[in-house]
Amino acid sequence: MLAKIIAIILLALALTAAAGWLFIKKKLPVWATAAILVVTYTAVVLCFLLPPMRAFLNIPNGVPEDAVSYYCDAVSEGSLDLAGKKVVSREFTPEAEQCADPVAERLRQVLLEGIRLDPDGEPVVDGLTATQYVTMSFPNVYAVFGPAKELAVSGMEAAGGVRARSLIYNDDKTYKESVAHEFFDPAVMNAANADLGMIQARFRLSLVCERGQWKIVSDKLLNDALLMGLAYADKTTVPETLDAKVTDERENTRISAQYVQKHYTIDFNQTVAPEPDRARFGVTTDSMEVQRVVEQASALLDGQKMAWNPGIVIYPGSQIHYYFDDTILAIVWREERNGTCATFAEIKVQDASQLRRKLVTDSFNPPTNLWEEATPISTEVNAVVCTGGDLYAFRNHGIISYGGELFRVSASAVDSCFITRDGDMLFSYRYQLSNWNAAQQFIDDNDIMFSLAFGPVLIENGRVNYVDDYPIGEIWDEYARSAMGQIDKLHYLMLVMNRDDSLGAERNARLDEVRDAMWEKGCRQAYALDGGQTAIVLINNQRITQVTPYGWERIYSDMLYFATALTPEERLG
Repeated sequence: MLAKIIAIILLALALTAAAGWLFIKKKLPVWATAAILVVTYTAVVLCFLLPPMRAFLNIPNGVPEDAVSYYCDAVSEGSLDLAGKKVVSREFTPEAEQCADPVAERLRQVLLEGIRLDPDGEPVVDGLTATQYVTMSFPNVYAVFGPAKELAVSGMEAAGGVRARSLIYNDDKTYKESVAHEFFDPAVMNAANADLGMIQARFRLSLVCERGQWKIVSDKLLNDALLMGLAYADKTTVPETLDAKVTDERENTRISAQYVQKHYTIDFNQTVAPEPDRARFGVTTDSMEVQRVVEQASALLDGQKMAWNPGIVIYPGSQIHYYFDDTILAIVWREERNGTCATFAEIKVQDASQLRRKLVTDSFNPPTNLWEEATPISTEVNAVVCTGGDLYAFRNHGIISYGGELFRVSASAVDSCFITRDGDMLFSYRYQLSNWNAAQQFIDDNDIMFSLAFGPVLIENGRVNYVDDYPIGEIWDEYARSAMGQIDKLHYLMLVMNRDDSLGAERNARLDEVRDAMWEKGCRQAYALDGGQTAIVLINNQRITQVTPYGWERIYSDMLYFATALTPEERLG
């Protein structure tokens, strides 16, 4: 600028000198000389008065306060393009740089719409440069995450309690990212409409006079001040920062939501249970493999003591079979007991409806020609573990009820076992509940799901029941024996003791041996089921016990089985 002014002054002096030389030497008329001088100095004056010439000379047109005020007002009103007119170098271009994440983009808009700039004090002017402190206020957009996270977690957990698990959770029982988006995103959007409070930052603007106009050297300080207030992960731009923050907060919300342990049940009238996950069946000879499965089932067991333990010596040449999902744990193993093979099936279920009784044709007393073998029955009903029942249709003894309906009262011969809708085993002894009304009243009072008629009762309320004589089952002879016991709440033990030529077990068992085995394994309730050819255990539709000496499965009118309550949609890996 100074060089330009000096050049104009020198040019004016040169023109003055030339006019004087023409006037003296060339006898230029006075009026002409005066005209030259008037034009010359008028031009000089106009150079300092006319805006184009002042801009050319870079003479400040106004004061830096005006430029700062214009810039602050434009930013505060969201007119960033107008604000840019007062900036020499545009390094902060928020309107051009948008966030990749729609939620982050909404926060960026809230941020920019809420920025307020106010000059702080007077500018310090040094020739053609100046400095001005500015106070910036902007919305605390991070304030949205607290209430949004709380609301999203609540919504995710509520959804986890009602929707199919495969739609909500990953295999490790953490929430799917899509679910986090579903609840987190609208929660943040909604929270962004609230009063978020303000953050303040103070910084110094540098100004320079350029072509006569006071301009801010760079708006990078505005970007830096925002980044300082949004400090996060060393990002260099506001969109990058907000994208990263939203991504991490969404992920933190996803991780914070707790898995909801749903309770599953099977409708009693649903005659086929959900199909078990075949991948969850296992066969091994390694007791520690089974123990690891037991440890995984700790939530289902809820502190209950198992009859199974890894120190059990399984029958040489036999294998351990197991199944586990969130609603059922089943372990089937075989032990040698006094020359006989004891096949134990320990089952813990989540709900009493998973202990089920299958009546062939789903009706009472089907004709013999409709009876079926155990394996097709197990396959039909999707059993995890299946065992023979009381073969009620073979003999006219005991009290038979199903689904609260009473079908038979013949209490003079055998003890009866009742399964309540809570999954507990109750008993009536011979000559008790000897008439229809008394039996129906007992069923109603105790909410009985179904009953069994064979017996005798082996253990009741933790006390061994010693029986010297019983009309069926030849209790003192050696036969294949079968029994059902209850260890704890929804925790059962099935037992078949028999001869097994494939393993070298040479003898069958007396009933007292079955009773003692159930007692030793911790049953507080136990009841004898039909033995002989009826005594059988299947898991995964595979028969574990040998049917000796018969060699083939018999046909059944009924069977007991345990099922998973998880439908395929409720399964996780």
